[in-house]
Amino acid sequence: MIRDHIVFGVRSHQIREKLINEGSNLTLEKCIDLSRTYALSQTQLRDISGQAQSINAVKKSSAATAAAPFKQFRTQIRKTDGIEHDSTTNQAFAKVKVCSTELNMKIDTGAQVNVLPRSIFRSLGKLGPVLPTQKLLTVYNGHPLKVDGLAITKEQVLSTYSDVFNGIGKLPGEFEIQLHGNVTPVVHPPRRVPIAIRDKLKIELDRMESLGIIKKVTEPTDWVNSLVVVEKPNGSLRLCLDPKDLNNAIKRPHYPNRTIDDILPDLSNATVFSKLDACSGYWSIQLTEKSSYLTTFNSCFARYRFLRLPYGLKNANDAFCAKMEQCLENLPGVRRHC
Repeated sequence: MIRDHIVFGVRSHQIREKLINEGSNLTLEKCIDLSRTYALSQTQLRDISGQAQSINAVKKSSAATAAAPFKQFRTQIRKTDGIEHDSTTNQAFAKVKVCSTELNMKIDTGAQVNVLPRSIFRSLGKLGPVLPTQKLLTVYNGHPLKVDGLAITKEQVLSTYSDVFNGIGKLPGEFEIQLHGNVTPVVHPPRRVPIAIRDKLKIELDRMESLGIIKKVTEPTDWVNSLVVVEKPNGSLRLCLDPKDLNNAIKRPHYPNRTIDDILPDLSNATVFSKLDACSGYWSIQLTEKSSYLTTFNSCFARYRFLRLPYGLKNANDAFCAKMEQCLENLPGVRRHC
């Protein structure tokens, strides 16, 4: 509670005792008035006696006075499941799981951060990066606490950037499919799909439509491609275009693709390596509306068109590599290989 934080954060024993005596009637306004009144009275006493007295001294409280603020707190703790209270030291502890390890953590109602000793942090293994911090922490008596840094866990990253880890991402800009001139469009009929996977196919089409990857087409289109359905080892389906005729009409940009031999010299002095594997990477590139209609395909349920770059186009890898290069360029120590 904020009230407890103010009361136990006051350095003056006399002011703290006055605030505690107010009990549940203590308000922020009354706390300020009592502190000001006591400070003024001490100033007047110093003027009268001519002796300077420090009002910030930390004194040892008697057992009766120290136990007073915990009376209400002790009663509340005993009613809470999973929390242990030590009546001899007036301290409360709770079991907290940190990276699947259960720790006995001390409860401090006035603390604004959670603190782990260095030895316990190391015993937990690698929790994540420890970032430098400019925050200054002080303990109960006002002495500064040396802080190694701020630990970032996987759960915090997923919570802070939840929009990045949900659904299919979208890179900036749009990609346009360019065709050779004087090309005759081709319309393919829908291919037969085994009855055993028809329900799965409908589920996958609905999923892709809900993610904004494909969209139903009802108007006539010049190009209609075939759909290839491949069953994965885990039982799910992968849907790809079979744009044989469309690929013959596409102008490929021939974007330079770097090989491992091209990348290794740039990483000769590197000691730590990380690999990012894009999930459904092609689908993160949005097509222009004109290009989207070129990817129209037939199914046994309806016709759809891709809103994102589909697998199967001969220029798909060029487009993806160009986008990756654009996103990662000028980043030190980062090299693209796709």
